[in-house]
Amino acid sequence: MNLLKKVEAILPKSKVAVAVSGGVDSIALMNLLSSSKRISNKNILILTVDHGLRESSKKDIRLVIDSSKKLGLRSQALKWKGPKPKSRIQETARDKRYELLTKVCKQEGIKNLFLAHHLDDQIETFFMRLSKGSGLHGLTSFKAITTRDGIKLHRPFIDTPKKDLLRYAKVKNLNWSDDPSNYDDRFTRSRLRKVLPILYQEGINQEQILISLKKMKMVDDAIEDVTEEYMRKHLKMYNNIAIFLSEELFFIAPKEIQIRVIEKSIKVFSSSSYSPRRQKIENLIGWIQSNSQDSAKTLGGTIFRKRKKELLLYKEPKLLDASIPIKPSLNKYTKWDSRFLVKINKPCEGVVKELGKDGIKFLKTKGIVGKNGYENVPISALYSAPSFWNKKGLISAPFLGYLIKGQTVLYIRNIDLLH
Repeated sequence: MNLLKKVEAILPKSKVAVAVSGGVDSIALMNLLSSSKRISNKNILILTVDHGLRESSKKDIRLVIDSSKKLGLRSQALKWKGPKPKSRIQETARDKRYELLTKVCKQEGIKNLFLAHHLDDQIETFFMRLSKGSGLHGLTSFKAITTRDGIKLHRPFIDTPKKDLLRYAKVKNLNWSDDPSNYDDRFTRSRLRKVLPILYQEGINQEQILISLKKMKMVDDAIEDVTEEYMRKHLKMYNNIAIFLSEELFFIAPKEIQIRVIEKSIKVFSSSSYSPRRQKIENLIGWIQSNSQDSAKTLGGTIFRKRKKELLLYKEPKLLDASIPIKPSLNKYTKWDSRFLVKINKPCEGVVKELGKDGIKFLKTKGIVGKNGYENVPISALYSAPSFWNKKGLISAPFLGYLIKGQTVLYIRNIDLLH
């Protein structure tokens, strides 16, 4: 299959965005999309991100803007503002890049974002995760189509060697830039790029690695299906505020299933895109299965509390300060605290924030929250419930059935974070 057919095979009819860094891979992707007869140029938005980590980035941004203009494509340059990290630079930059890209997609009403990741990237990621002792899911999670923050990410070149993209770019006489960080030995990925050719010379070529990765992905998908079955039977969610896990799960399910259920549960409450280390999860499972007198443990920003024949999970209270209050939009859903989409039904000067101790204290005076919490959910878990406040105080706490009559209504949608 040629490159254009690979792109068109997953090309939706609606508007799309394309992440273009200025490197040969993304420049090739931009040109291929522009040449497709299946989509109009007016429905293609080029997005490029200036991380502010190196001086030459401005030159790369200009290259992307000029190149997209010549093709008749609309473009936007996004800038990562604020302090930059001194460690985990590439990982942090990647997360910030996705945050900026998906935010613009939502603003533009675009549901599909195209990325130029290729087979070389997939293999490098595999070995990077292998070096950290990742499990099967981590080793195979680099997929052609995934979803992030409600935006579908498409990687049409995930099984295509970079050399094919380079050949295309040379034939088309395209201009691109080389990121100097690709050759910086401070980064693991850069060092790997020097080691992998040695493996290829020994007969462990890209095609063989790809075959193995596809087989591993099939196994991983099967395990995911089984995990979903166990979750449907043993897990109950209360409005993204609390999770109830049957203790039985940790005595009847295979160990790998137990670990995945824990990982998925933590994902609901943690602001990090990374799961805790596997050993820490196994230690937690050991505590669950034991007769330990410790009634609660904390892992990944999540409280695990033992109750009668079940575990109660909820957001660690000390992390609530990281949930920045927002002014909700009128009739338009906005994300808050990574777990909820919120909006209001009429103009009001107020903010959405966690219910917190003040909210709980007030609802106690109204007789809504008792000593044991609300609907079997303890007070410590209810602290993180979304609520709407103005200068006079609490206006609305929808999940607890509280609303001042005649006042602004806060509507909430729970983001599906378990799947």
